[in-house]
Amino acid sequence: MPLFDDTSKDIILNFKQQHGYDSNDYVGISILIPPFTPKQIRHFWTNILDPRLNHSCLDKEEEDYTVTWIENRVLNGPINWGELINDIQQRFGKLRPKNKIKNFWYSRLRRRRSGQLIPTTYWHNSTVPHTLQPKPDPPQFNEPHRMNPF
Repeated sequence: MPLFDDTSKDIILNFKQQHGYDSNDYVGISILIPPFTPKQIRHFWTNILDPRLNHSCLDKEEEDYTVTWIENRVLNGPINWGELINDIQQRFGKLRPKNKIKNFWYSRLRRRRSGQLIPTTYWHNSTVPHTLQPKPDPPQFNEPHRMNPF
């Protein structure tokens, strides 16, 4: 069951149409729909309901841009997701949900850490590794006779 019902969605959309899509009066909206906090409403608006959002999959250029953008700024402290989303919108003309960009980045990090992500050098050199299977674990007991106490 979805958190926001159709009535709540309509109230949020009407409020945003009257006050502007860039309005951040989520406290005012939460007064109109009491079960929801301003934070829940903001999250729902910025990631799902805003009609300007492009929910399609990221294309290769957007993925590459995101990776480069983050890698160039990660040493300067936390990632400013809002700034990245604005840069993507200016460069590609698509407003992306913050969660879509964050999910792309963090799933990429998990794949890279687990060894499932093929390094980009493979694609540039047109060579693909023979296997992408993890190395087998070394045996834990090299001396089986020591396991038997008698």
